[in-house]
Amino acid sequence: MKKMMAAILAACLLLTGCAASVNPFSVFDKLGPDFHGSYSNFRIAGSGGKDVYDDDEKICSWFESISVEEITAQPELDDDASAVTISFDKLHGKQQYFYTEVTEEKEVTIQYKMQIEEGRLKLVLIHDKDELQVLAEIGADEDVDDLLDMTFSEGDYRLLLVGDEALHGTAELSLNLPDSYNEGNGL
Repeated sequence: MKKMMAAILAACLLLTGCAASVNPFSVFDKLGPDFHGSYSNFRIAGSGGKDVYDDDEKICSWFESISVEEITAQPELDDDASAVTISFDKLHGKQQYFYTEVTEEKEVTIQYKMQIEEGRLKLVLIHDKDELQVLAEIGADEDVDDLLDMTFSEGDYRLLLVGDEALHGTAELSLNLPDSYNEGNGL
């Protein structure tokens, strides 16, 4: 009931114009034309990452469920590959970074480098709606740096980071698939 009342109050403030000075999204107005997937203290739709890490069904879902603090995702795109460098203070839940639809069998190289100071972090590949493969998983004060050569059969593929109270981390992800960078829900 309290949440519904808060939502009604927020809607009234927005509709009457009284909320202009408390608009939580006004920070985006100052980011400028070079802004690429960076935000702070932002919570995307879903349960804020609650109970996602160990639940394959929630990870495979198309719905975002994430809570983050001070996250930056900077893509680097060219004609041969898609890459992104990510840094965050806290990551809890899941965030998609690549999406591709394969119409015929294709050789794919996935390169990744990840590290965190606390919590857990994993890189997962999802084929179609429910075939989940954990590519890498790390814990507190661990890091990983690897390159995987894989064969993608026909279907949709998504590459996601999944965190469980992952603190002070970085990730560098790269695929030899141009135009596959797709932060967020993607569709």
